[in-house]
Amino acid sequence: GSYSNLPNLNNLTPVKTGVTDTVNAGDGIRTQDDNFALMWEGRVYIPVTGTWTFETASDDGSRLYIDVPYSSGATPLIDNDGAHSLTSKSASKYLTQGYHTIVMTYAEVTGDNFMDLYWSNAMGLSRE
Repeated sequence: GSYSNLPNLNNLTPVKTGVTDTVNAGDGIRTQDDNFALMWEGRVYIPVTGTWTFETASDDGSRLYIDVPYSSGATPLIDNDGAHSLTSKSASKYLTQGYHTIVMTYAEVTGDNFMDLYWSNAMGLSRE
């Protein structure tokens, strides 16, 4: 579709579904270079209890949800939505050791395609 902001992905029928081992701008799975949206759902293992910092770097919009079920009305941990050039936003959250749900959404309008997710913590894990 043609988006200036992330659409309500619950109201759309996916063109493709599958499994991927990374968050990116749809490399290898998207069917076009502009006007598409992606959603990744999964679990992330937190090896050490503490405050974790997450960062999205995207061109165009992205949102990150941790331990929050996806819906268009849910409050994301990071809201980096909108039509924009490569922009990074970060936020921190205290997480206990173990598995946590994670949802990442991304919408590409036009121009460059870029979507990365980074994380770090104050206990010695630098940005990766």
